Amino acid sequence: VCRGGRGRGGALGEGGALRRPVEVRKVHREKVRDLQYNPGGREFGTLSADGTLKVWSLEPLQPRSSVELIHREELVCLCVDPRRGLFAAGSESHVQLVDSRAARVQR
Repeated sequence: VCRGGRGRGGALGEGGALRRPVEVRKVHREKVRDLQYNPGGREFGTLSADGTLKVWSLEPLQPRSSVELIHREELVCLCVDPRRGLFAAGSESHVQLVDSRAARVQR
């Protein structure tokens, strides 16, 4: 799993040490802004500047769903509520809740 931002790159390798990526996937059309692990669902979400939030399964490592966000400008952060299975995608002026099970933005 790779994560980086604002000029800092990083990769989480075996044993939690920063190392080279074990695997690289190019699934988003633009750069990934944030990544959050949901231990409750054994999944993680990636938020991209392309305006999508992808929910990934861990085994096999692949996108399970892709959600086109309503507010797509200036997406900056992602967090997760493991109890509810919700991801919150934050932009400069909006927060959007995405249900990982239903693969849609909550209205």
